[in-house]
Amino acid sequence: MVKRMKKLSKEHEDKLQFAFELMDESLEKMYEGKLNLARDIALRANALFEELNIKIERVKNLNNLGMIYSEMGHDAMGIPCFLDSLDIAIDEKMYDLSSAIYNNLGTVFMREKSFDRAIIYFQQALEMLNKAYEYDMANIKDYNDFSILLHINLALISCYKEDFKKALFYYEESKKMLAHLQDKMVGHIYQSTEVLILWKLGEHENIVSRVDSLLDAFNHIEYSTNLIEIMSYIFEVLREMKDYNRWEKALKILENHIVGDVGLGVRLQALECWLDFYKETGDMERYTQSCVKFYELSKANEAEENEKRSNAYEMEAEMRRSRREKRCNDKKIYLDTLTGIGNRNKMLKDSKKYIADSIKEDHSIAVGIIDVDYFKECNDTYGHLEGDECLKKVASIIQTAVGDRGSVYRYGGDEFLVLIPVINDKSLIAMAKEISDNLEKAHIRNEKSPISEYVTLSQGYTRATAEEGDTIETLIELADKVLYSVKHEGRNNYKFIPFDEIDLCD
Repeated sequence: MVKRMKKLSKEHEDKLQFAFELMDESLEKMYEGKLNLARDIALRANALFEELNIKIERVKNLNNLGMIYSEMGHDAMGIPCFLDSLDIAIDEKMYDLSSAIYNNLGTVFMREKSFDRAIIYFQQALEMLNKAYEYDMANIKDYNDFSILLHINLALISCYKEDFKKALFYYEESKKMLAHLQDKMVGHIYQSTEVLILWKLGEHENIVSRVDSLLDAFNHIEYSTNLIEIMSYIFEVLREMKDYNRWEKALKILENHIVGDVGLGVRLQALECWLDFYKETGDMERYTQSCVKFYELSKANEAEENEKRSNAYEMEAEMRRSRREKRCNDKKIYLDTLTGIGNRNKMLKDSKKYIADSIKEDHSIAVGIIDVDYFKECNDTYGHLEGDECLKKVASIIQTAVGDRGSVYRYGGDEFLVLIPVINDKSLIAMAKEISDNLEKAHIRNEKSPISEYVTLSQGYTRATAEEGDTIETLIELADKVLYSVKHEGRNNYKFIPFDEIDLCD
């Protein structure tokens, strides 16, 4: 069977394209510091990726959303985003993304000074990164910048844990990768973290010149979403050095970048940095003034967040309504209203995945056609209502026997179709016998049938591994030939014939 890319509807394609554009735009706004706008855009993108069931992009977008919330100072909302994205990434074996998410979680907990939890996440990030290397050796260079960040984080958290031997090890490992550094911002993050690590390792020589060099660099770069976190490492060193002049200079550099629509959350974080400075230097007058300003900003931010939360609830309600409508439409399109099992449309939809999996995994797929013997006689004798009840019972019996091994569909009229991947001949025949035996026990009347006073079934099965050029229609046609053979031999029976032997029953 030919493996073909699933053709998306025009509406589906348009939604997918729009979701990609939203995700890119949310990242752009995040790096510009427009965090409220970035969050709202990311939420819209997430709703679309969830609706379209695009897992890898949803993982990326949820991770981005977690970073946005984290930058806004809302870790309580960011952590669930990271965890939701991590669940999908691990299930889908997205090792590189899993590593990035673990690293982000570690960074959150390190910032909150929950060092024991942080180091666990960083170590899990390293484990996932090693798996990514193992499974994607061709693109190993793509992971270099992230690997630098992860190792410098491991070095820093080891310093906080006062495990200086391990800190030095991770620091030396990070230095080995610097020759292949690509992203300048990653370089700034590294240099800031390095200064703090060297200070904590007791290597104080040239620290001041390193700080001056970094402050000069920060003075000339555009605002980035990481800037407050990056500069916080410098603030920590300058606090411990009691170099208040450089600390104040660094704060003014940060303040010069907090302009435009960076959001109240970012302004609050910057103001919090000033509060630390005023408290440390004993400037209580400015500390008190800044506390008042911090309170006013907090209230404004709270009001803004309440409005955004209200909008988010409204958006969630709209999403739920859309999902309900979609489920209702899916039922109309894909479910047989009489029996409650899938219809022909559902079979055609599902078969694409069965075929694709068969080709990819090189396993077989079984197809069976089941026909109610002399159903017209049943309808004519007892009426259409009894006939409908007969079909419902037959559908239930088939569904029970197939279970979760495959899928059952009403193919049309009194015909049912079964698709089962990865089943051997013995199990397939046993299943057909179970269907026949359970129907016999059900004693569904059909006294005008020439072969039994109760309803009987004819079942025809074949099994094949999908190959180039085959289609599901090809397998159905072969199963239909097996069914014809059963009917030709008197009905009320089941038969399995491998696909390459079906010409024997023509």
